[in-house]
Amino acid sequence: MREIKFRAWIGPWASGKYRMIYSGDLSEKGNADNFTFDNGILMQYTGLRDKNGTEIYEGDIVKWTRVTFEDCSRTVIEKTEDIIGEVYWVETMWAIRRDGAGYLLMPYFVESDEFEVLGNKYEHPHLLGGEEQ
Repeated sequence: MREIKFRAWIGPWASGKYRMIYSGDLSEKGNADNFTFDNGILMQYTGLRDKNGTEIYEGDIVKWTRVTFEDCSRTVIEKTEDIIGEVYWVETMWAIRRDGAGYLLMPYFVESDEFEVLGNKYEHPHLLGGEEQ
């Protein structure tokens, strides 16, 4: 059974900035009772990790090194392609979205060593062509 965890993009704080808060941060600091998500965006952990062991959450921007093999034996590589996109939930599984196209992938279609978390769409929107907050 996969671990259920969340993180939230919260703000603006008194400084006018936003901040990513992880569920572990709340329980470890004992401040969960004083914390509200009124101005936050909640994101769920996918249950997967990238090739560096980094947890993959909804809203993360990942680089997927997609490998195409010549046949089902998966021994001869036909081509590789780097796809950078946002992790999101669709129907019953996780996927990557890039330029309006969706790639169903998690957790059944690929290996975790094909992924690398580059950031997330809130702290690093420039990775998807957006502007910093």
